[in-house]
Amino acid sequence: LQNFTTGGVTVLNLQAIDSALAGFYGGFTDGRYGYLYSFYNTTGPSGRVVRIDLHNFTAGGVTVLNLASIDAELVGHTGGFTDGKYAYVFGGGYSPVNGKVARIDLANFTAGGVSVLDLATINPAFKGFVGGFQDGRYGYLVPYNNGTAHGNLVRIDLGNFSAAGVT
Repeated sequence: LQNFTTGGVTVLNLQAIDSALAGFYGGFTDGRYGYLYSFYNTTGPSGRVVRIDLHNFTAGGVTVLNLASIDAELVGHTGGFTDGKYAYVFGGGYSPVNGKVARIDLANFTAGGVSVLDLATINPAFKGFVGGFQDGRYGYLVPYNNGTAHGNLVRIDLGNFSAAGVT
């Protein structure tokens, strides 16, 4: 931002690292790292979450976590946010639509640091979200389409990532 000219632009080509790193829908930051979540890449729906070290904006600063390797339905991400300790990523725009929310421990950005909460097991209408945000205590999933446009704003207690923490 201090050099807002073409000379101040740096490009990190994620596809040069892995050809599947394309088709991102959004992202967020925890201050040190930037996180991108994918929707649909060159081969189909994607489950990749990419962490970029903002102090090492090179291929060496990139870590990839493929959520689809944990659960094949964790693809087509259309929302995500962080509370500083965890990243939350969820889908809603890819068929079949589901209500799965992946919580990723930012201190353990591996498959072992992932927990999954399936909101559709609480209520079959709790699926198909696009976007989300948090207020420090709760995470909110913005309703979109669960087979039809819906208005189910779901709130998850970030300290109780379980069915009991969902309203």
